[in-house]
Formats: sequence, C-alpha cells, structure tokens
Amino acid sequence: MKTIHKHLISVQDNFPLDLPKDSRILTVQKQNHVLLVWVLCDVSKEKETRYFRIIGTGWDIEDADGLEYIDTFQQADGNLVWHLFEEYAK
Repeated sequence: MKTIHKHLISVQDNFPLDLPKDSRILTVQKQNHVLLVWVLCDVSKEKETRYFRIIGTGWDIEDADGLEYIDTFQQADGNLVWHLFEEYAK
C-alpha cells in the first residue's frame, strides 16, 4: 500500500535520500521553518539511495542533461528562490 511520508532536507548543493524503490517526490516546502519533501511511497519495498541537487536561480548548472526538475521553493524571507532536481546516472 502506498502512503505519503515527509523527509527533512536542508538547503545544500547535493544530498542523498534513502527511499523505497519507485517513490515519487510530490513537493518540497517549509513546515514550521523546516524544509521538507513529501514522497509518495510503498514502505514495504526495498530502499534505494537517490541523489538530489538544489540549485539557486541564476546559478550555472553543470550536467543539466542528468537532472530532472522536481519543484521550486522560496527561502523563508522570500529573498532567495531554490529549485530541487533529482540527479540521474548517465
């Protein structure tokens, strides 16, 4: 059975998440001043490590062909806008 779970992340260039296979990232947002991703997953499936990248607006993007866009979110004060991508092996 699939359920929705949330995972704590931080604004850093690259980070891994251990998620059940075939999980789907739904959104990234702040809740109570904490950055979270919500994931649709089947927790009975084996976990796999997936890699993500947060890129700021205006930044140069290396290996853009190996990235899939997921969502955009703002810093709490609204001054910075970030974009979450998943990295794929080439």
